[in-house]
Amino acid sequence: MATIKAADQVTVLDVSDAYNVVLSSEAYTFLGDTQGAAAGSKCTTDAAAYCGNNMCSVVTVDAKAIVCPTGVTAAVSNSGTSKVTITFTLTAKLTTACEATIPVVVDGVTINKKFSFAVAKTGATGAKGDKGDQGVQGPQGPQGVSPTVSVTKANGVTTITITDKDGTHTQTVKDGTNGTPGTPGTNGKTPYFHVKYSNDGGKTFTSNSGEDVGMYIGTCTDYNPADPATVGAYTWARIKGETGAKGDKGATGETGPQGEKGATGATGPQGPQGNAGADALTLTITSSAGIIFKNNTGSTVLTAHVFKGSAEQTISSTGVVSGIGTVKWYAGGVYQKSSNTYAVGAGDVPNSLAITCQLEA
Repeated sequence: MATIKAADQVTVLDVSDAYNVVLSSEAYTFLGDTQGAAAGSKCTTDAAAYCGNNMCSVVTVDAKAIVCPTGVTAAVSNSGTSKVTITFTLTAKLTTACEATIPVVVDGVTINKKFSFAVAKTGATGAKGDKGDQGVQGPQGPQGVSPTVSVTKANGVTTITITDKDGTHTQTVKDGTNGTPGTPGTNGKTPYFHVKYSNDGGKTFTSNSGEDVGMYIGTCTDYNPADPATVGAYTWARIKGETGAKGDKGATGETGPQGEKGATGATGPQGPQGNAGADALTLTITSSAGIIFKNNTGSTVLTAHVFKGSAEQTISSTGVVSGIGTVKWYAGGVYQKSSNTYAVGAGDVPNSLAITCQLEA
């Protein structure tokens, strides 16, 4: 099996101008009422075609081939010329957006174009507007009369006099007789709250006549300001609990996180320099007339160049590079010839063709 020492590849293309169909307009909006657009409404569009940058002289549209939505018909004029006119007519009220498909034929190629219809309906009556702003304040009215009230009392009669805009009004009221005084209430008593402390459940007071805080508290409420001197006068309650038992030993804690990584050690000494490598072999392809053909015309010559290091090597007409190997050409993966050049014509390229040049030993 041959050893490939170097290789290069190019792709040769043969392209053709594309057909493009354009419509003078691709959509139309019919004006309608609140329900939709009325039957009988019409719109038109023109169809033209281009091959590359060149306008096609013959464009064909068959009205019967146009796919129209329900309630729309199509008519065609000037078919077979460079510009075809298509007229759409509504045969029923159009209520929603829709589209038609127009097959346009150019040089035997059919290209479908879409034409869209829309309806601009009259809007419904709007909601009642907001309440208007408050009007300008009217002029100030005449100055009013402030009423006055006077009260007098004489000989057991109270006289009330009111003067307002309607005049003076007087009303008299006789004073009432005082009622019988009530029975005096019982004298009140002042309650006193007493607190003492004990360490034996209320059998005896703590020191300082029970004023020092102890394990029990005694309370008493009476009407005497002085504290009762007997323990029996108090109600006792324990306020200090006994010492609890010692708790169990807690569980062992989790292992702590790993410590930080130590510093990187110093860089070791550089090793000795290795032996010099052999000069590299490279292969490149150049073209005399590019690698793109148009409309199945044109040709080019591909030339191989072999370099050892930076020095270009001589390639014989049979592809031999002295002391290195042989240059071989492949088209589409199939071996063609051994040579320093390879000629390609547009007829050799269906659409695209990968051409590989290899230096083999």
